[in-house]
Amino acid sequence: MGPPCSEAFVLQPPVWYPVLPYLTTIFGGLARRVVLLQGTVAAGAKRFHVSFQCGCSLRPRPDVAVGLCLRFGARARLVCAVREAGRWRGAVRLPRLALRPGDAVLLLFRFQQDHVQVSLNSQPLLCFRYRLPLARIDTLGVFGDAWIKAIAFLPTNPFDASQATCPTAQPLLPVQTQLLS
Repeated sequence: MGPPCSEAFVLQPPVWYPVLPYLTTIFGGLARRVVLLQGTVAAGAKRFHVSFQCGCSLRPRPDVAVGLCLRFGARARLVCAVREAGRWRGAVRLPRLALRPGDAVLLLFRFQQDHVQVSLNSQPLLCFRYRLPLARIDTLGVFGDAWIKAIAFLPTNPFDASQATCPTAQPLLPVQTQLLS
């Protein structure tokens, strides 16, 4: 029996209950990988941002290949954009989301050759084309008003391949809104 396929190895373990703002290095790249982010939007949330970026500096701010920002006000909305050479551009806007402060969130990012497919709570959210090379993305940043339970970098897509337009998965941790006594 030969050595196991390198795709079978998890290059980095899940992160449990990270404190925001949170930055981490992405090991092994993102090509054909799925990133799972599970948590809850904080009560009174104004915004929550997930950034797949090219470098980990905070000043100067790095280029961002995929910047997904959930904004809360009278209604929830989403903006996804690229930051290159200090400017945000290529924004895709979804003006209405069925998401409120206090809601559970299961975000999945499935990285393909030239785009990322994003789902929110097992529903397709958007398909976003890269404007920066996928190979440049080396850092994940999570910022804003949320309680994150888990972040996982999955080596392959273990989900139903027939769902080509929407990555789906079960939460890593049970969804529970009240503490046990």
